[in-house]
Amino acid sequence: MTLPVSFRRTFGSFILPKIISAYDLTSQPSPPRDDFLGVNIAFTGDGLLFTGGLSDWELKDESFMMGQFRDSQSLGDPGTSRGRWIPDWDEDFLYLSDGIFIITALKENIADSFVKDLEAKFSASIEKRVLVKCQRRPGSEAQSNHFGYRAGMSNPQINGATFGTTMQPNIQYPGSPIIRMGEIVMGYDGDEDKRSRSDWAKDGSFMVTRHLHTLVPEFDFFLLEHGPKAFPQESVKDAADHLGARLFGRWKDGTQLQISCSV
Repeated sequence: MTLPVSFRRTFGSFILPKIISAYDLTSQPSPPRDDFLGVNIAFTGDGLLFTGGLSDWELKDESFMMGQFRDSQSLGDPGTSRGRWIPDWDEDFLYLSDGIFIITALKENIADSFVKDLEAKFSASIEKRVLVKCQRRPGSEAQSNHFGYRAGMSNPQINGATFGTTMQPNIQYPGSPIIRMGEIVMGYDGDEDKRSRSDWAKDGSFMVTRHLHTLVPEFDFFLLEHGPKAFPQESVKDAADHLGARLFGRWKDGTQLQISCSV
């Protein structure tokens, strides 16, 4: 963010009306329309201060204000000390950012078109540092993580939000942990700092963005190499699948080991 006044003006007129709420997202038809576009934004502590109107004491969260870069040594990230700690991160992330735009779409061309419009609207008021594109696995594997295991199984559930509603009366994944709203969303029961939060912070949440290297072929090779050693009575493929299920806690179709502990 380079021109905070210009940024706020463009944000209010161009981005704010397009931000999709949690209700709008969960109310989408299944599957969503082909022209679906989801827009959201997350600010760092530095970014909120730079936009003006807030002071650091109003944010009331030391870790958030410090940010991952300054706190990377405490997080256990490898790095070197050069007068100060420099994490061994990809070069694109070795800077203090003000925020991140989160764009989701079913079709890549729709997301690409919106990013171009966004850059044109904000013009000189922002400086883009990095663009990270993410994709789901294709076809029937879309509900699985990059390693091929059914995803979303351990996502926490909130009564009255993710289930217990007209749109979603039942828990999607039985056995998922149930938490209080305030453990994720500020200003509700479960938020340890609920009483000290500023009014503007209510209904907000904290997001952690980590750019991780997902070594899928290497993991598959590891399973093929070590699976037969762990389960010599099984075929190579079954032994690899068995070891992978032990490491992930579930089979690739999402079946928990407690329900089915063998191939």
